[in-house]
Amino acid sequence: MRRRSPSLAIPKRGQVNLRPLLFFIAGLLPLFSCGRAAPETIPAGAEQLQQAMHTFNEAFARADATALSELLTTNYLHTSGNRPAIGKEAWLEYVRSRKAQVEKGLLAIDNYQMLDVKVRLYGPAAVVSSRAVEQGLENGAPFDAAYRTSQFWVVENGQWKRAGFHDTQIR
Repeated sequence: MRRRSPSLAIPKRGQVNLRPLLFFIAGLLPLFSCGRAAPETIPAGAEQLQQAMHTFNEAFARADATALSELLTTNYLHTSGNRPAIGKEAWLEYVRSRKAQVEKGLLAIDNYQMLDVKVRLYGPAAVVSSRAVEQGLENGAPFDAAYRTSQFWVVENGQWKRAGFHDTQIR
């Protein structure tokens, strides 16, 4: 009588053979690997989204609430760190207060960039992950901050608009 390999043995009553499941999971690992990706991954077909994000970041760097308002959905939701989520008008008011600080010389932004951008398209919607860096002076003191961000964009009336945002300070 030929003996079966222990790895292929039929489990005894009451036992569960997990080997097939482990082989299945091992086969899926390459699909979900966490290897180091390129600094930016923008899928083909996302050029309009990329342009909208660029325009948005430029408007934010200069605290242009009017331009930003055009790039936000009506029901925009913004969450920062451990603060409560706020809507579009409250966030635009924050932008206006930031502009007032700039105009009074209390805030100077020397550098504002989105790095390590990764985009996932889902038809007329997209999820964007990035690292935002910002350097400048606030009340005469230098600052150098970095944030991990998640952005949620949708196509509304043929134009990409930001529908949601979340950030957490990492530096």
